[in-house]
Amino acid sequence: MKKLLIPATALLLAVLVVPASAQDTVVSRGDVKMAPSFEGLITAMTKTSGTVDELTKKQAIAEGDINVVDTKPLLEGKGDEMLKIQLEKNKDAIKALQEVLAKHPAVEARLKKESASPSISEVIAAEVLADGKVQLYYRKS
Repeated sequence: MKKLLIPATALLLAVLVVPASAQDTVVSRGDVKMAPSFEGLITAMTKTSGTVDELTKKQAIAEGDINVVDTKPLLEGKGDEMLKIQLEKNKDAIKALQEVLAKHPAVEARLKKESASPSISEVIAAEVLADGKVQLYYRKS
């Protein structure tokens, strides 16, 4: 009986331990940050009206919660045609976006910290990210 009990106990322990180690996975540390892209810019431009509504509801935007993206590197090799179409199609929404951004002093302060020193009038798109930060896309004239 002891000969049968020892292997049965070992088997039972192995069954209990193996699934626990098999489920040992890497814990996610949060959302993966996506690098700005041409596609992201175009998407942000097409959703400008919704972004204006979101930003209008914000009481304040902290300078540290603003990401600034120069569109020039995003446009390389993509051509300007799609951008021109989106600029024309969304010109009223872009103007409304710029007006909303002008009401937040932190936006202008953050833009001045960029090496290119873009102005609010050069912001052509924005998006509110999942973490609540605001990503601004600008195009130098």
